[in-house]
Amino acid sequence: MDMKSCGNRHAWCSKCRPDVATWVRNYAHSAGPPLGYKLAFQANFWRRVDKRAKAKCWNWSGGLYRAGGHGRVISRRYDRENGTNIRGSAHRAAWVFTHGSINEGLYVLHTCNTSACCNPEHLYLARRSAQPRRRGIAGGGTPIINSSHLRSMGFRGFRPVEQILSSGIAQVPDKQGVYAVLRVRKDTPRFLRNNPGGHFKGKDPTVSVSELRRRWVGGVEVLYIGKAGGKKGLEKRIRDLIHFASGRPVEHWGGRLLWQVSGWRSFIVAWLPTPGQNPLMVERRMLNTFEAARGKLPFANIRH
Repeated sequence: MDMKSCGNRHAWCSKCRPDVATWVRNYAHSAGPPLGYKLAFQANFWRRVDKRAKAKCWNWSGGLYRAGGHGRVISRRYDRENGTNIRGSAHRAAWVFTHGSINEGLYVLHTCNTSACCNPEHLYLARRSAQPRRRGIAGGGTPIINSSHLRSMGFRGFRPVEQILSSGIAQVPDKQGVYAVLRVRKDTPRFLRNNPGGHFKGKDPTVSVSELRRRWVGGVEVLYIGKAGGKKGLEKRIRDLIHFASGRPVEHWGGRLLWQVSGWRSFIVAWLPTPGQNPLMVERRMLNTFEAARGKLPFANIRH
């Protein structure tokens, strides 16, 4: 059975492993150590993950550390032979098998607040300082994405739009990653009747004030989360973001609602390079986290 049949190496993908048991018997066991053990371990792991709930929690069906706790796996040999740090936790294994090893000092946390969940879409990385914020906050324990949370994830920059307009984006790396636009004030702003953003392909970015009021998410700092792929990555995407705000007809239609908010020049832009990770997946996890906490997407994220 061809393990690349869907174009990826996802053990949880039905196209890659339509019959996991047969795949383990016919391919993984014949590969020989250590590759055979590695492939068999991953395949057997995903076989114990209940994936029947599409786009929802994929719960671990094996042993738990305690009732309602994290899934338990025996990973000492796998960690030793592959240089990973699963450390016996099923959700950490799901992250490692999907995205690669976990840097020291980072936790794998859940956006869904379900400890046994192994759905890669529900997992994200945060530093140790962010761990205590999992409890006693909005969304029944779901972390709120704000400036402190972004800093704990490793975001950098935090530069006002006005400063970027005047001095440029020299400090923004030309790497793939994600970025966010924040508003420090948490009161409801005044909305502009006309959007000063660029008319890309002749399209007017203006929407009605009533629509802006309907979409506004009160009491939060994050207004928009975006991704940056391609060769120029964050540098090009944030440059286009700022050029669009200044009225140039460039292609940054996403986030266009930002510029119809009074005081947009004081908005803060932060970014996070994501080497070894797909920016789309990182963006999606962040949006899922925000939506789980607030019940809707950030103000200027129209869809994801």
